[in-house]
Amino acid sequence: MTAVLASYASEAALSGAVDRLRALGIEEIETYTPLPVEPGERTGEGSPLPAAVLGFGVFGAGFMFWLQWLSTATSWGYPINIGGRPAFSWPGYIPITVAFGILCAGLAGLAGYLLLATAWRLWDPVDEFEATRRVTRDRWVLHAHSEDDHIIRRARDALVDSGALSMRLLSHDLEEVPA
Repeated sequence: MTAVLASYASEAALSGAVDRLRALGIEEIETYTPLPVEPGERTGEGSPLPAAVLGFGVFGAGFMFWLQWLSTATSWGYPINIGGRPAFSWPGYIPITVAFGILCAGLAGLAGYLLLATAWRLWDPVDEFEATRRVTRDRWVLHAHSEDDHIIRRARDALVDSGALSMRLLSHDLEEVPA
């Protein structure tokens, strides 16, 4: 894979460079910014994390409700009829059902965040680019990558025309190539 990294002094310059790359047909673009960027048309469909959290929460609550029903209202559990109460008394199931649903949703959120944020990756070749060290202060960095070297060469030319402060081209073995 070949990648190009470019740094800019402002959000407007970075936004213009992203528009140029999208016009070239490059979709694999990452940006590193010192300030949060307002979501717009370029942000994509969104994160699958809320749907996963909801799904795991509902599944956990349903599983716990079923487990309580199985253990108290069926012959598989230990049915005890004390005081003439019904075997299936669902109001007593609600507190632990809600608590287990929240626990499952929270664990799914944490695991999904770590997975989507690639938190296990402690180092990336992008980290060696000098401008990424200043991205928390005053730099706006763009990282575009593709399997096709010709697309990245065209992207590099477009980024040079867009007024990049500094650039770096990474090749297949992630070594620096003169830009």
